[in-house]
Amino acid sequence: MKKSKVIIISLLGMLIFIPFMTSARAQTVAANVSLTEGDYLIWQQSMDYAVRDVWEADNMTAHFDEVYNHTGDGSDITLLFISWSTLPWTRPLFDLPVNVTSIGPVNATTGDQDINFTLGYRHLYLPAGYLWNATTTFFNNTPDLAESWSNGSQLTSPNWVGYYPGVLAVSPDVNWTEMAEICDAGMKWGLLNGGFNYNLTVTALANGMSILMPANEFGNNSRDITLSVIYDSEGLLAHYFFKYGSDMLVEIWLEDPDDPAITVAPIDAAVANNYTGESLSWTATDANPDLYTIWVNTTEVASDVAWTSGTPVVYNIPDGLGTGIHTYRINYKDYQGNSASDTVLFTVEEEVEPTPTPTPTPTPTPQIPGFEPFIIIGTSAIATLALIFIIKKRK
Repeated sequence: MKKSKVIIISLLGMLIFIPFMTSARAQTVAANVSLTEGDYLIWQQSMDYAVRDVWEADNMTAHFDEVYNHTGDGSDITLLFISWSTLPWTRPLFDLPVNVTSIGPVNATTGDQDINFTLGYRHLYLPAGYLWNATTTFFNNTPDLAESWSNGSQLTSPNWVGYYPGVLAVSPDVNWTEMAEICDAGMKWGLLNGGFNYNLTVTALANGMSILMPANEFGNNSRDITLSVIYDSEGLLAHYFFKYGSDMLVEIWLEDPDDPAITVAPIDAAVANNYTGESLSWTATDANPDLYTIWVNTTEVASDVAWTSGTPVVYNIPDGLGTGIHTYRINYKDYQGNSASDTVLFTVEEEVEPTPTPTPTPTPTPQIPGFEPFIIIGTSAIATLALIFIIKKRK
């Protein structure tokens, strides 16, 4: 009996320590970001060689380097273009594969968590890829995330974005207003502390942030410089772009094999010849919406217009279309070139001639019922008397 009690007490004691024992074990699902051990994600990158001339003419690589030391690890824009100049220009130019190899325990004090990756690049001439291992610490609060991004300076080099998992994946709960405020103050302090009379502004986006360096206010830049990161609902980088004016120098985006999904579409309709105020409305969803085009028959009536996932696209049909069937077609495209279309038939019916109103037939005066025999008898009697009178007169 004593032995049984000792065993039971020992088991209860082990149960007490189980929570402390398991908290130090490796996990398979990350606590702070939407990553699971074994995840294999692909980002893609493109560069536009044709539009970098102005950037180079303004010597902007040197101005960026004096502030952010891009050449220290070969991460400047000029070297990036030179490194890939031997490849045929296609979009995307190369892939950035990321494999989550293992996930460490959450630090009980700070809430931080280390995650191990295999990552690198892969392209036409290197299909197997050039890969390496890396460990990145992920945070559960916005100030620590801002610090890990060097208060936003991480975004000034595409290499610092594409090869750093801490930018490729963040917590879905990032407070982007707070993040932008911290990075704006930090980057401005860095310029001031370095003695640079440059200007920039960091602003929050709906699910990301953007850095704007106004023309003529950041070294010798003749155009605005815009650096932006946009995340999906799971905190994965959906789109990074580096623009000089309207020219897109470099882009990075999460590979998206899915076509847009058209969730709401109008049905075919037939209207009278004198219709007014008709319209068509479509709604589509996609992780990376881009542009839509609408045709009526074979004529474009809305060309390459930006659309937003889950927001209706409304086209107002002009009044006075001719009689017959008019075919409306919309084509949605996302940023990866995936597309989805819908077609609607809008029929204008022939004009209907008004039907003539018939002339009403006069209604006869109604007779007094029951008097018809008396009328006949009376008429006959008068005729008979007249005949008798004529005969007597002849005699």
